[in-house]
Amino acid sequence: MADSEMIAGLDIGATRIGCAIGKIDERKRISVVGIGCSPALGMENGIVADLPLLTGSVENAIVEAQDVAGVEIEELFIGMGQTNFRGVNSRGVVSIPGSGREINKRDVGRVIEVARVVAKRSNIEPIETIVQEFIVDGEGGIKNPVGMYGFKLEAEVYIVTGNLSSFSRTVIECVKNAGFDVEGLILKPVAAGEAVLTASEKKIGALLIDLGGESTSVGVFANGRVAGAKILAVGANQITTDIASKFHIPIHAAERIKRDHGYAMASLAEGKKRIDIPSNETNVRNQIPCQSVAEVIQSRLETIFNLVRKEIEGTRFPRGMGESVVLTGGGALLEGIGELAHQKFGLPVRTGKPVGTIEGWGKVVNSPAYSTLFGLLHSGLTRRQLAQVKDSGWQNPLPKIARWLREFF
Repeated sequence: MADSEMIAGLDIGATRIGCAIGKIDERKRISVVGIGCSPALGMENGIVADLPLLTGSVENAIVEAQDVAGVEIEELFIGMGQTNFRGVNSRGVVSIPGSGREINKRDVGRVIEVARVVAKRSNIEPIETIVQEFIVDGEGGIKNPVGMYGFKLEAEVYIVTGNLSSFSRTVIECVKNAGFDVEGLILKPVAAGEAVLTASEKKIGALLIDLGGESTSVGVFANGRVAGAKILAVGANQITTDIASKFHIPIHAAERIKRDHGYAMASLAEGKKRIDIPSNETNVRNQIPCQSVAEVIQSRLETIFNLVRKEIEGTRFPRGMGESVVLTGGGALLEGIGELAHQKFGLPVRTGKPVGTIEGWGKVVNSPAYSTLFGLLHSGLTRRQLAQVKDSGWQNPLPKIARWLREFF
């Protein structure tokens, strides 16, 4: 980047594109200094319908963030929200030659490469490699083992494999066409988890549900690390569509009703006033029972939560003590959604907002709708620090992806 003290993230959603720029201080804390948002023009129903139009929207969001921050950036971390990835936990183990000499960068590269063998055996290039921790002679929780002495070095790694979806490839092309480079790809549930989960929640156990527009990101965290992640192709926009279909009203009217009068549980809407639908939206002035709208919302949310439960079968959830559910994303703003989630999962539930090292923008940062965007900064910083630890003997897959994209396009 133009300034190594700066870091940037880009989150492309179904209706909105967000760019955040952060400044890294000497304590490796991030202060948000620039935010840019743009309508996701060129996107229709979660797919790219007009590449030049989307490229313009991406550029507008980045330029706005640069103007607010008063800096220029050259590259960004991009949130990856494709549904066809596969995540696997792996462990690499290497001996330190020389009877326990000082661990160097080449040793770090070797142990990560050993952990990545699992993905290589299936002939699928890892899209993302997340180092959870290093272990030296049985002592875990180490972030940087370089300079330590030991006989055995281990690495716990979460490897994301799969083929880049056409959407991800198109997003990368949009960023390049806008005149910027991609510093890295980060899985959205991982980014959101970095932004909203506390260290205690990650250690004791937490289920993260990030309700976006066209998708729902699911992350299981335990023992301080990612235990599993999945992105479901259903989100809060389906609630809007359900309302529009049920009451025969335009999408924009349904979205307004959901936002201004929506309840996640029908019981919470009992006795509420009917909702007026202006005649210019339906040709006939109409009123909709608030409780009937809540019934539609609850039905869709229950479907989403049931899909989440199915995805986490086989993990430590929903069994165990001290575990919790953390809801985030724009869909988490629906009134009563926490109570509904508690009924479905039988665990304590809270709304997750960006916390920890992300600071500087007050209420804006503290909105669940920005969790993934600001999580990209936090996750990106972790990736950048790891890159400084690794030796050139370990090959990051992103340059290969970039070369492949140049050949593809």
